[in-house]
Amino acid sequence: MSHDLAVAALLNTDYKRVVQTTPTTQATVMCMRPQAAIGSEVHADYAQTVCVVAGNGLVVVDGLLTAVGPGSVVLIPGGAQHDVRNTHPTHMLRLVVLYSPPKFPPDMVIKQSEL
Repeated sequence: MSHDLAVAALLNTDYKRVVQTTPTTQATVMCMRPQAAIGSEVHADYAQTVCVVAGNGLVVVDGLLTAVGPGSVVLIPGGAQHDVRNTHPTHMLRLVVLYSPPKFPPDMVIKQSEL
């Protein structure tokens, strides 16, 4: 099944939703509340690609801060310490995040209320 990931990200209201999984890659869409952050984390077993669809934020990879907005794409290698932050005081940050290899169960959803 194929998805327009940008449209899925714009329509998504959940914190994180898996939209497609293949044997080697997984696509999720995220909706981060204003001024929210995922928090500093490290994942040795997979790489992430963060694609900004709407909003503005900051991606930190091994201490390097990158301001991001619509159209920005940031690769987070496996083993890198990283964080993604929504820097806007009132708007959501909408992302497509690719994981390689897949990380989550194929139909996983994390609701905003579960945070």
